[in-house]
Amino acid sequence: MLKIACFGQKGGVGKSTIARLVAVSFARTGSRVKIVDLHAKQRTCLEWSAIRSSQSVAPVIVADLFEEPARALHQTDLDIVVLDSGPHDAATVLSTARDVDLVIIPTATSRDDLKPQVEFGLELNRQGVDRSRLLYVVNMANGSETCIDEAKAYVRRHGFSVADTTLVHSASYMNAHDVGRCIAETELAGLNEQSDALFREVVDRIDRLAGGELLEDNSKRTTRLVDCNFKVAPGFHRAFKTAAALNRMSMRELLEVSVRSWISENCKDDPRIRMLCPELFPDKSA
Repeated sequence: MLKIACFGQKGGVGKSTIARLVAVSFARTGSRVKIVDLHAKQRTCLEWSAIRSSQSVAPVIVADLFEEPARALHQTDLDIVVLDSGPHDAATVLSTARDVDLVIIPTATSRDDLKPQVEFGLELNRQGVDRSRLLYVVNMANGSETCIDEAKAYVRRHGFSVADTTLVHSASYMNAHDVGRCIAETELAGLNEQSDALFREVVDRIDRLAGGELLEDNSKRTTRLVDCNFKVAPGFHRAFKTAAALNRMSMRELLEVSVRSWISENCKDDPRIRMLCPELFPDKSA
């Protein structure tokens, strides 16, 4: 099960906004998704889910309130769980962040928001959460490119990654939430495309983490295969080179053919893979 958390120690910066976006976007691919609302008093995602259900908005998004996040992370009937925390759940967040695949930390552009959110990331890192598993998102931007660039630079100066996509401040986002929709389901195509772009960055980040490309500890890697971002044992490298020569192919060509064949055969039931590589899974009913 994939576990994604929208955490931070600052309120009002978009944790629930992004949690709902991620949940809906994965559900659209056919994944079994649940939002775990850790904010017992505010219950933003819990109430939003009820509104969505009452409005018959598809896909259905289930949200549950959990006082013990550890239980939420061990559900066996889900593909993806998205956690949304309140700003005052420090102990809960720190203990949970070590067990998730990715922590998304939203922030607005002001120093009042940036400073505590970056300090939160530094504390997570001190508690053993790899920096590569933290992704900052600039949210509620006022449209000033200078402010946005400065905010992203501030995050990067502290050694963290920040999404290329920026979410602007828009009443359309709030209107969508009011009727049980996420920020990729507004009435404005441009805003929806922006939200979809952010989701694709989240998926890309998860995929790169799963492949080990971003992890700090790469000590077990040995020989580079072709010019891709992974390495293999020397014996495999020699065998691969020989197979390419026998088939009169470059190593890159053989690698691409092999990976495509393996993915289409072994990952055809994974909705995330089908979304990322639709060309490998042609619609047979067409």
